[in-house]
Amino acid sequence: MSEVRSQVNSSGHSGPEALLDAIGAHLDRSQELLSGIDLILDRTGHCRQDVARAFGSVDCLLVALAKRFADQLGALLTRDGIKDVAAARDILIRFGIAVSKEYTASFVGLVRLVIAEGARSKELRDKVYEAGPARVSRELCEFLAAARDADVLDLPEPALATEQLMGVLREPLYQALLLHPMAESVADRSDVITAAIDLFLDGCARRPL
Repeated sequence: MSEVRSQVNSSGHSGPEALLDAIGAHLDRSQELLSGIDLILDRTGHCRQDVARAFGSVDCLLVALAKRFADQLGALLTRDGIKDVAAARDILIRFGIAVSKEYTASFVGLVRLVIAEGARSKELRDKVYEAGPARVSRELCEFLAAARDADVLDLPEPALATEQLMGVLREPLYQALLLHPMAESVADRSDVITAAIDLFLDGCARRPL
């Protein structure tokens, strides 16, 4: 996840953004997260009291991490750049590669942290999903709908097209959760993503690339 300048409040305790930075920087160490958040907090010089001050609870922190994940990925889907098929392709490839990389690194760690901290809490899992992956899918759906409305792509059902693309992009997450460590062929999927997006566009482009 991208870095945001740390903030410390007047009491000397870390503010919300500083905590998100510190924990986000360790999410790629996903194996360590199976035991919960305490190890990361200790390594970054924080404690659960800091989490409580900044977010109210660990659950709220995890939801905030998922939201940041979605915000950063959604920001890549710049709708003012949908001028033609080639422009839409460039945006989708940048987005797809970024999503695939996050799904093999930071988001794997977040999933494992949610499992460790909220194994019995369906409500927490649902909130993290809604703030993270579901929101990313909505952003993609809105982008594809905008491309349709701009007469760039022929997409009668943007929601269905979103599910098709996200199915390809989610695959690294499922594989990364099973492979320890993850194989290089799974981690480096830029060519796979580009080919999948080109195949998708070949079926819905109104004008040739």
